[in-house]
Amino acid sequence: MFGELDAYRAGKISEYLKEVGQAFITLTDFADFSFLKKDEKDLIIKLENGNIAYA
Repeated sequence: MFGELDAYRAGKISEYLKEVGQAFITLTDFADFSFLKKDEKDLIIKLENGNIAYA
């Protein structure tokens, strides 16, 4: 869903998700995910060609 939003709206949704607690977010473009509001304990996992790695 973030690919369809501008940076402001994506940031606002990201802020809201921090309030909710645990959330799974999927992205198709890892070029820029700076709009995600994340803490040091949050994990970003990248799946590419069947391989999983922390991003």
